[in-house]
Amino acid sequence: MSDPMDSVKVLVSERVALPRATVPDLLDAVTTSFKSRHRVVTLIYRRGDPLVVERLVPADEVRDSPEFMTPFQIVRQYADLEELFGEDPLSAVAAACQKLSDKKAPATFFVCSSKSEVQKWAEPFRLDDVFRLPLLVDPEAPDGMLIICGSQSGTGMADIDTAFFVQMEE
Repeated sequence: MSDPMDSVKVLVSERVALPRATVPDLLDAVTTSFKSRHRVVTLIYRRGDPLVVERLVPADEVRDSPEFMTPFQIVRQYADLEELFGEDPLSAVAAACQKLSDKKAPATFFVCSSKSEVQKWAEPFRLDDVFRLPLLVDPEAPDGMLIICGSQSGTGMADIDTAFFVQMEE
């Protein structure tokens, strides 16, 4: 029987160094990024920074590739973290979104280890529909936790600078 994680695709972020900040070098890096066998979801270029490529990669390949950063790795390394407790899923997530807004870092997406676990916890609601935020699955994220991510500088995964952990209890 195959491992169910083998079929999971994880949105990862990859930084591509640009040798020089010229238009031909940038176009070459973009073209090379699209030639990868993994589907490009987002390309982010900011003058003076490396090209950021977000792509979907099978979970088993993420574990073996140090150049890929998963959403949970970015949260762990770059975000200010806080844990929230709520009476029910909607109030807990709404409180996290409000706190992110208060910090001038609007919510950009959710991260979890299992989409079905989040859907079961939040029944009868679909949090990604209610809050209009993508729900990213990352097998490295802690089980039983929903991470609400926010950013003061953008909406990309690499922009995460604040996150709230919400314990999913049944």
